[in-house]
Amino acid sequence: MLRYYRIRDCLVPEKLIAKLETSSKGCLRLAMTDYLLFCCCTDRDLTVLQVYSLENMARVMTLKGHLKIIYDVSVSKDQKLLVTVGSDMMARLWQIP
Repeated sequence: MLRYYRIRDCLVPEKLIAKLETSSKGCLRLAMTDYLLFCCCTDRDLTVLQVYSLENMARVMTLKGHLKIIYDVSVSKDQKLLVTVGSDMMARLWQIP
């Protein structure tokens, strides 16, 4: 039998604060640093890593390198490196600006 517990002081968002443009197939994976949001997006023939500023939710840059779907993305503890792995049989290491 499953039990559910109520968590005190849990804040639930009441309104949408941002809506980001991704791609026709959407955004498959997300990662964050203290100031950046990374979205792994796949379109027909292009897979990109969209980078957004958390301060104003503006797109900062688009990183290209994977040929197919990005399966996972992870940020290093010091928030200086980002690693992505994709179905193109590649793992890519990115330096975070």
